[in-house]
Amino acid sequence: MPEKHIYRIFISSCKRLLEEERRILSDCILNSGNLPLMMEVNFDGSNSTYSLEIDKSKIDQSDCVIFILSYLYGEKIHDKIDKCEKCPLFSKKDSIANCMKCCMNDQNICSLSFTEFEYEYAKQLKKPMIVIFNKKYNSSKSFEEKNELYIKANTENESCVDAFYSKRDNNVRFVSNTAKRHAYPYTNREEFIGCCLSSIQCAQEIISELEVKENKSCGLIPYAYYSGLKQTETEIRDKLLFLQKYSVEMVFDSQKSALDALSIAPDIYFGSDGSISPIRVLAIRGISFIETGRDWREFILDDKYKNCNKVPVEFVLSSEKNTQLIIDRSNAFKEYDENTDTFIENYKNDIDKVHIAIKRYKQKHQCDLYLYNNIKPPFRMVFIGMYLYLSFFLRDKQAMKSPVFKIRDSSSLYRVCEDYYNSVKESSTLF
Repeated sequence: MPEKHIYRIFISSCKRLLEEERRILSDCILNSGNLPLMMEVNFDGSNSTYSLEIDKSKIDQSDCVIFILSYLYGEKIHDKIDKCEKCPLFSKKDSIANCMKCCMNDQNICSLSFTEFEYEYAKQLKKPMIVIFNKKYNSSKSFEEKNELYIKANTENESCVDAFYSKRDNNVRFVSNTAKRHAYPYTNREEFIGCCLSSIQCAQEIISELEVKENKSCGLIPYAYYSGLKQTETEIRDKLLFLQKYSVEMVFDSQKSALDALSIAPDIYFGSDGSISPIRVLAIRGISFIETGRDWREFILDDKYKNCNKVPVEFVLSSEKNTQLIIDRSNAFKEYDENTDTFIENYKNDIDKVHIAIKRYKQKHQCDLYLYNNIKPPFRMVFIGMYLYLSFFLRDKQAMKSPVFKIRDSSSLYRVCEDYYNSVKESSTLF
């Protein structure tokens, strides 16, 4: 099921003279499959409740804000709220055109309209904002025509003449400063509907870009998708538990993490039947297994963890004649060593060093070394006790920085890897 986010779009505007516009925009948002948020639809209190906290929470919950700006600046906050909460715009007060610096008086009243407050608050939160504005917002003639229709539509409607002229300068400053980027102008109903459709499309694009840019998820998802997602998560979890129980017991982010865990594990050389299990190693050079103080050596060649037990060791490693493999490793490590000839020479010297060290170890211990000439194994395998430590030769990482899979000998994956190990060994020559 494809994921379809439902974006929450807050509609901000003066309510008077814009009731039809708000309804049209709300319907367009719903038709687009998204969710409109409006102050008049308030589930936190009565619809006549005015609160900056409710106002802020609506914007906090939204993914985008669309403003409808027209003739009226709107109710100033101090006309509806006797005493405001602490203003969240205090630090930005000097850059807000209509701010009267409420902090300078004892009454703590706010001279901004609710709409301008919502604009500044959304901007402070860096919410995507889109503006639909009436191109004739400053026209007295156009306003008076609209006002007459408004009064005739409902005899209870009061004239907006005083609201228009008394706050005209505030509205001009607000609209002219706001209707710039992502702004859609209209003059009639048909144009307004077009602006609604364009603004919603713009909102979805902006939010989608924001999700990618900031690597976050916006909006809501339908319950049907959520239910399917939960089912998928359950299936994945069950598969991981199955792998953990029957195949991969642990995944380490590096060889060091695997070795740290191995160093505190008890009886690491004993197999499932309780007997000493031979150590088997499939690698390319094998330098990590023979140098003192390096990586695997204390578990493979040293007696540090063996408790006087004799533990047979078997190596299956590359020969210095495996030219193509060495060239491939050189290409993989160009980032670390740009001189190919030097890298190849050092690589071959390391191979010789390993062979000599194993030959010396073999004089006093049960140990075999097999060399392969034409094989390019994609894995490093270390069989110790009842576990296989499997890592991949990643092209852009050193072997010691590659992740390690700890696999129990009772799993089918272990047996597949063991078959692969034996096939490489059979194609190799005893040194």
